[in-house]
Amino acid sequence: MGRATKSDEPGLQDYLDRIHRAENFDDIWALLNRFRAHKGFTSLTYMHIPPLGALDQEKPLIASEGFAQDWVAHFIENDYISISPVMEYARTAITPFCWSEIMNEDLRDTTTSPEIRKYVTNYLAYNVGDGLAFPLYGPMGRRALCSVGLPEIKMAIPAVLRQELQIIFQGAHLRYCDIILQSQSKQADLSPREVEILSWVARGKSNSVIANILEVSTHTIDTHMRRIYAKLNVTDRVAAAIYGVGAGILK
Repeated sequence: MGRATKSDEPGLQDYLDRIHRAENFDDIWALLNRFRAHKGFTSLTYMHIPPLGALDQEKPLIASEGFAQDWVAHFIENDYISISPVMEYARTAITPFCWSEIMNEDLRDTTTSPEIRKYVTNYLAYNVGDGLAFPLYGPMGRRALCSVGLPEIKMAIPAVLRQELQIIFQGAHLRYCDIILQSQSKQADLSPREVEILSWVARGKSNSVIANILEVSTHTIDTHMRRIYAKLNVTDRVAAAIYGVGAGILK
């Protein structure tokens, strides 16, 4: 794998510091693409599916650079992120893996799911190629997958380079999660008292029990709960608790 030799190219720690200071995903994405280009990779993709209960749960993020645009458009148009065997495998994977370990003719011929069979068939027909995928982990179940394209099937990547990619991708994902959670916490705008009450709700406590714990009347807790429902745009305590966890309001 060829590498650039620019003397002014930032080191790994410099990249991490810049990512940590990034204010939005576009800034993070630009840094990741500069890093992958410096390391000699021609393509990069990042996919994030928000967890259940998050404010953005219906808004998965797919970013791609260097891959065939017809395949990327086809992938997004058909909502393949929700059925991708690679994404499913990444949910429980710990170490990097090649797409070709999952996406191959064996899967196409043995799967019992018509949707997956169609997806694999299209993947092979578009000649997407192989990629080295890195499962990423974040707070409140925010998992993602970042991959670099490989010019050869199951191409060997030096251990040091794999570690650098893992570190930079994980750092980028955590920063993106932090940006999302900060934004969602501001949108919810719960008072400290409301957050405290919602935390007890998430632990399964009834309004009367919470009133006893906080030494206030049940009527006061009822009033706070109505305000919480209105601010979070939910109608019941279960939905409020799930929102609180998914949006990072409850730590």
